[in-house]
Amino acid sequence: MEKNQRWRELCAQAAVEKDPKRLMELVAEISRLFDEEHARTHPRSQSSDNPLVEDPGPHDKQNE
Repeated sequence: MEKNQRWRELCAQAAVEKDPKRLMELVAEISRLFDEEHARTHPRSQSSDNPLVEDPGPHDKQNE
């Protein structure tokens, strides 16, 4: 099965899944396929370059 078709099928299943454990399995597989595709299409990219991942910045011990 083509990867593009596979992630679409997984998303359709996740959209109606009622079992939380199975939903997490589907989401993990979708994420894995996305990461594989991203690594293939952006071989030099690093996770810090991802605009969807926020930089937590310096840790402030005063707020603990």
